[in-house]
Parts: sequence; structure tokens; C-alpha cells
Amino acid sequence: MEKLIKNILTLFLKQFPVSKKPVFFRFGYNPTGYLKEDFITCFFGTRNLYKHYQVSKIIEALDITSSDAILDFGCGSGYISVEMAKLAKFVLAVDISPTTEKNPIPDFLNSQIRFLRIEDENDLIPNYQGFFDKILLSEVLLSVPSTDSLLKLCKKLLKPNGTIVVVNGLGKFFIKKSIYTRPWFLRFLEKIFKNIPKSYELYEKGLCKDFGNTSTQLLKREDILKLLSKHERFLYKEMYAPKKWIASTIEVHQFLKHISQIEPNYSFPVFLLYRLFFCFINVFQKTSCSSGFIGVFKKK
Repeated sequence: MEKLIKNILTLFLKQFPVSKKPVFFRFGYNPTGYLKEDFITCFFGTRNLYKHYQVSKIIEALDITSSDAILDFGCGSGYISVEMAKLAKFVLAVDISPTTEKNPIPDFLNSQIRFLRIEDENDLIPNYQGFFDKILLSEVLLSVPSTDSLLKLCKKLLKPNGTIVVVNGLGKFFIKKSIYTRPWFLRFLEKIFKNIPKSYELYEKGLCKDFGNTSTQLLKREDILKLLSKHERFLYKEMYAPKKWIASTIEVHQFLKHISQIEPNYSFPVFLLYRLFFCFINVFQKTSCSSGFIGVFKKK
């Protein structure tokens, strides 16, 4: 019976192939063979909700053409890399994760994308010096030992007039405001959950540690501008995503998840509830989250 159900699901999913153009509603859908998860992502997209509601703005910021060669530095699961490859000539997606090269690639993109695990970022220089039109740094600047070394590397890998797109996804400033201006919020959580941090500083320290970051300070827009300016880059364009209420809801969930460890991931009912709620917000709310900064930087 179990085998029959698997066969039926497999045949069913074959009726919904990966789109050859970016489709953000089911962002992250790329069959892996895990039928339950494939079924969920086929209709609702990845459970990484923050990226789900940032991706359309990231693609817009990249302004991809069919002749572009793009480096996705710190690609993670590779969901955004795949969406970029649908529009670009070639995408190199790199990360330090041991599973990077196992990220699935749709058959029709085999020649347009490569996943590569790197242990030393300088390993890219011999083969890709002056190769890329654009580099995406999504939630990367806090995760490397030296941001200066990374940006110097970007300069070597980019073509003379290449573009860097920086995405800031860790600025949980809603939580900071809640802790300092709404003490009832913290007291309420303390009654329900254990191990709630007693200050924003403890929360930030725990969050940075959880994400594997080398810094204990989350970046703000001004920090990013100052950092890129040191490397002869000016802010050409900026945008923000996701919408404010979406970001606030996700931030509260992250606050509980990463510090109190109340659940390893979104359970499907919670995920579905969030998706329905966020779809409604996405249509009607106009204000975007100030911490979800997406900056396009060009050479001065």
C-alpha cells in the first residue's frame, strides 16, 4: 500500500515540472525524491519563509540578462541560485557546506549552473578572475572571518564594471524594539517558554552563534554602506523585503526557535497558516521591513 501511494505521488508530481521561468509562489520547488517535502514545496514553496518573501526583490535587484555570469557566494540550499540560472547564462553557486554539491539541479539547467563546495574562498581566483558580471552576497557579510578579504576577492572575480548585490536578512530590529519598549511582551513569553533571553544583547549573541557568524553585531543599512564604500562601491539602488508584518511575524518565530528551541522547523500546519496569512499581508500591506535591506552596489 505504501509503495502504491509513493507511485501515485510520483506520477502526480510529474504533472508539475519545475518552471523554466522564476515562479515565486512555489519558490524552492525542485524535486529531491523526498515525496512529502516535494509535495509541499510543489504547492507552497520552501519553508524558508524569509527568503520566500525576499526572492522576487533579490531577482529584481540583480536585473539579470541572458548574457550574465553570476556568482552566488554562500548559496546555502541553492534555491535562489536555481532561480537566477533560469535567467542568466551561467551561475556558480558556492558554499562551505559539505552538502553544497548535492543541491539538486533541474535537468534543463545542467549547463547553466554549478554548485561548488569551497574550503578557501581564494580557490576561486585561478579559474574565475574577472569572470563575473554580478555577485550576490545574501546574508554573507556576517558569516565570514573577514569582510574586507571577501570584498577584495569580489573585486578580483568581477569584471571591471561588475555589480555586487548585498542582502541583509538578519536585522531583527523588531525584537529589539519589543524588548525595550514592550516589557510585557518579554514577561508574557517568560511565562510560556524557558530560556528566554533577558536582554536584546543576549538574543543577538545567541542568534549570531546559531547562524555561525563571526560577529556579535547584526548589520544595519549604514554599516553595509560604510563597508562597501571602503572598497570603492557606491549604492546604486536599494529596496526592502519582505513586508513589515511578515518580517515581524518571522522574527518572533526566529526569536523562539533559535533561542528557546521550541521546534526544529515549521510544522506543516504552522507553515500553511503562515503562508495563508502572509499571502494576505503581501497583497494589502505597502510598508516593507526596514531591516530587510537589499542594496545594489556599483564601482565608483
